[in-house]
Amino acid sequence: MTPSDASPPDPNASPSLAARLRERFGQDLDPRVDLASGPRAPASTPARPTTKPPSSAGGTGEVLHRLGERAGASSRYRIDGEIARGGMGAILEVFDEDLRRKLAMKVILERSVPGATDGSTRVEPTTLARFLEEAQVTGQLDHPGIVPVHELGLDGNGRVYFTMRLVHGRDLESIFDLVARTAEGWTMARALGVLLKVCEATAYAHEKGVVHRDLKPANVMVGRFGEVYVMDWGLARVRGRSEPVRTKGSVVARDGAAAAEPAPAAEPVATDRKDAATSTIGSGLHTMDGDVLGTPSYMSPEQARGETESLDARTDVYAVGAMLYRLLAGRSPYAEPGERANAATLWRRVLAGPPTPLATLAPDAPAELVAICDKAMARDVEARYPDMLALGDELRAFLEGRVVQAFATGAWATAKKWMQRNRALAASLATAVAGLAIGLVASLLFAQQARDSARLAEARQADAVASAQLAEQRRGEAAASAALAEQRRVEATANAELAERRRGEAERSAALAEERRQQAVASEALAEKRRGEAEASAALARQQARIAETVTSFLNDDLLSALAPEHEGRDVTVKQVLDMASVRLALQFEDEPEIEAALRSTIGTSYQRLGELAKAGAMLERSLALREQQAGLRGEPVLQSLRSVASLQADRGEYAAAILSYEKALAIAEAELGPEHRGTLSTRSDLAMVLSRAGELERARALLEPTLVVQRRVFGETHADTLTARNNLALIDMRQGRLREAAAGFEEVLRLRREVDGDEHPETVLVMSNLALTLSDLGQLDAAEELGREILAVRRKLHGDDHPLVANALGNLGTFLHRRGRTTEAQPLFRESLAILQGHLDADAPQVLQAKHNLAASLDAPADFDAAVAMLREVVEGRRRVLGAGHVDTLESINSLAARYYTASRAAEAEPLYREAMLGFEQARGPDHPRTIALKENLSGALLSLGQHEASETMTREVLAARRRVLGDRHPDVARTLLNLSVVQSTRGDLDGARATIDDALARTREAFGDRHLQVAQCLRSRGDVQRKAKAWQAAIDDYRAALALRRQLRPDDGDAVFLLYHVAFCQANDGRHAEAEKGYAEAAAVGEKVYGPDRSQTRSAMRQRVRSLTALARHDEAEKLALDLLARATRDRGDGSEAVQLSRAALVEVYEAWGRPEEAAKWK
Repeated sequence: MTPSDASPPDPNASPSLAARLRERFGQDLDPRVDLASGPRAPASTPARPTTKPPSSAGGTGEVLHRLGERAGASSRYRIDGEIARGGMGAILEVFDEDLRRKLAMKVILERSVPGATDGSTRVEPTTLARFLEEAQVTGQLDHPGIVPVHELGLDGNGRVYFTMRLVHGRDLESIFDLVARTAEGWTMARALGVLLKVCEATAYAHEKGVVHRDLKPANVMVGRFGEVYVMDWGLARVRGRSEPVRTKGSVVARDGAAAAEPAPAAEPVATDRKDAATSTIGSGLHTMDGDVLGTPSYMSPEQARGETESLDARTDVYAVGAMLYRLLAGRSPYAEPGERANAATLWRRVLAGPPTPLATLAPDAPAELVAICDKAMARDVEARYPDMLALGDELRAFLEGRVVQAFATGAWATAKKWMQRNRALAASLATAVAGLAIGLVASLLFAQQARDSARLAEARQADAVASAQLAEQRRGEAAASAALAEQRRVEATANAELAERRRGEAERSAALAEERRQQAVASEALAEKRRGEAEASAALARQQARIAETVTSFLNDDLLSALAPEHEGRDVTVKQVLDMASVRLALQFEDEPEIEAALRSTIGTSYQRLGELAKAGAMLERSLALREQQAGLRGEPVLQSLRSVASLQADRGEYAAAILSYEKALAIAEAELGPEHRGTLSTRSDLAMVLSRAGELERARALLEPTLVVQRRVFGETHADTLTARNNLALIDMRQGRLREAAAGFEEVLRLRREVDGDEHPETVLVMSNLALTLSDLGQLDAAEELGREILAVRRKLHGDDHPLVANALGNLGTFLHRRGRTTEAQPLFRESLAILQGHLDADAPQVLQAKHNLAASLDAPADFDAAVAMLREVVEGRRRVLGAGHVDTLESINSLAARYYTASRAAEAEPLYREAMLGFEQARGPDHPRTIALKENLSGALLSLGQHEASETMTREVLAARRRVLGDRHPDVARTLLNLSVVQSTRGDLDGARATIDDALARTREAFGDRHLQVAQCLRSRGDVQRKAKAWQAAIDDYRAALALRRQLRPDDGDAVFLLYHVAFCQANDGRHAEAEKGYAEAAAVGEKVYGPDRSQTRSAMRQRVRSLTALARHDEAEKLALDLLARATRDRGDGSEAVQLSRAALVEVYEAWGRPEEAAKWK
């Protein structure tokens, strides 16, 4: 800088970068000082010679200085959470706002400053240097098996980070566990393939002069599509020029001189860390001999001893061998079963000696793999594979069935491997080889014996004549010649066989060549076919894109804009939008059937969701017809339309038609998509649910269970389709009365939905609703109510107060409260639900009619009888208009109307309505559908009330047989029918039979629901009735009191308490216990007045019986006062001639007669 460029320092300027870095990384850090080798030369100093890579000339301080000039660049990243944390840094999941992609970011961790009291933190220079070197090393390892680094940076707060690809998958430790269980398709061979890719990636790093030093299963990731990544290069060591660098087939000496070695095939990795030869002693940035870094179980002995300078590629070879040990043995080296040894313990074991022999732990493991593992993990470095490529070649040889050099070498090993791969050919050569071997052995033995005889004769007869020696020699030569001739004869035979074998091989080679030529032709044809298919798929995709674009334009630009409120000056409903679309699309797209079909499908589905089923049917059926005209009975568009039509048919209660449509759709899906395609599996699941709704529960289960098995295998446990199928299977359990199994199924699906989708996802809330309904059926009304309130809160949060889904949640919560007898709390919820739906939908919309039905059913107080009947009749007529007289929802409303008459003791009016509903269900769903059977049971109860005892018993027994046949003997509904049968038996005077039937019903009910359920209370009440009729007063009292206690727990304000209190007092009075009876009647009257009002028959009956108890106790003045009050009320409310007045006068007469005042009694007779 020249003097004219200088300016005085600004005292108000923000701290310099150097100051900020000192504050961030320690006061002794100078950003312009090379921490590895002391102060750097000033800027005017000439540059270093270019023979050394420029990047290796800098130090940590220079890196930070360069990054500091780009400080703040990391503001482009949004941090979404922490993935993992280690000793040096943390891995974060981030979102790159510029490139719109997810990445992994590693940030350096700070440590507390020793002795600091203000919470100060800093980063140690050694940690900082390792972090920077990890980023630079990984960034220069450009290999598919190594995660790429995208950016190294320093944010505005001085935090160093680097970003890299975010890998989704499993680590190799998890994969090894899957291999042990043979789960998810993982086999030993597939896992060995992963190790082979680890060898290849690490070999590349070794070529670049980098040793990983921490290879272990946890640092190897396997992606969802089979990609393999070697992760976490934080302990990697960059080999300096003064260090031995082992490349394929060569070794560089430790003093730097090459041993007849060409230049490395790959450019060595360079970092800003100084070379070991020039670093300042004590700088602390290099791992010195004696430092131990790594994971003990996978650490080589030399690494465990801290011999840092001797570490090379063979250190990583040892680690891969240790991973192979883990795969074969099922546990890591030096670990003991069930032990949780710390790192120090494992480190000491590594130093002490080799791990437990693999042959001991895994006796069934292939001997070749054991040999590979033993060689890779040899404690003597020189005894290991020389490099990672050699180890990879051995693994590849094993996978391909070739010779594994570590296991056996030589011609015999090669021949043995050849015979294993070519068993048929080897068998044909066995005889020839055996004959050749025998001949050779015989010849050699004979020649040896001859030579031995000659030497013995020479030693014993040294003075024999030359002729004898010559004769002996010639005899030996003759024998040798004979042996040689025999040997050559055998060889000739073998050679002839070998020639014949080679001729056969040549013929087979020619045949193989022809076969491969034909395969090549076939491959070319297949490639041409696939090119054609690809072009067709591309054309179809372009067509579908055009259709989608046109549909979107029509709905958004043309239709919604034209109907916007600001254009019309009025509010526009969704129904009006759809009606306008229906008119316009036929005119606008008459000549484009594909687009018209797509629009009709979209609009029809929208009509269906609004409950406009007739309009939905017209749209969806026309869409299907158009698509069938275009494509015939095939293609995904036809499949989609068939499924939409089937769904609509199910909503209309046309289950037979819906099943047929789904079966057609399934046939198309299996033929064109395949049996395990997502669309095929979804269609099967939909078909199963329609079968379930139609009452074909076993058939539904038989279809859904194997579908779920495939979905679990293909998609996994947490896939949306798998969870939907599991939810549907729980629904089948619920409809089959397997309520506990259903609740367990819903709870597990809910747990997974919360984990995968969150608490507020629509599918999560749907499962919550199913679980709440099941808990309510189980009698767990507290839990059902709690869940219902949670659902309502979520719906309000997501959709506001005025939304149909909120209305649905209000209706369900109202149902739970109504079942608990808390009608005064339930009714406001039903009214709010109805008001919301009326604000969004037409008066005759199915959802509105259902809300009216729910409200009317809750109007069960005697004073609300007329209002309830009027509303139910309105619902029945509305459903007849919209859905038809035979629709199941219409029939359900007729059944509810009949029930309202029945509970008001008007069985004569209830009976024809029950019969109409039952016959309608029988026609719509068949005689064995569970709802048909239930309505038949309701009809039998009305017949009993009308005095038709025999007909009632016959029908009840028919219901019992049907439920056992359809639902199974242990279904809860069987217990309910047994309870009703006991009432019929009791009414007909068969008290012993009734008692036995009730005991059976009670045992089954407790088995199904437990002790805290309303049906248990009903059984106890019925048994009390039988005991009362048998005049077993105390037994009856016990049953009534048990039923009363249970009802008060489950439904505190239940009107049935009046009945139970009344009959307890009645039994006490008949047992002569008038004082207890008087108190019981008083309590029954008080509860009756609260529940029914002071002037209802239940209340007056309890008061009259109290008059009798007071009279029996000679408390005549109290009895007189109460009787006169009763008479006054009856006269005022019912008139002089009413039955209520006559009963009150009779009670007063009884008081006076017992009091000894006949004149007063005569006045009221």
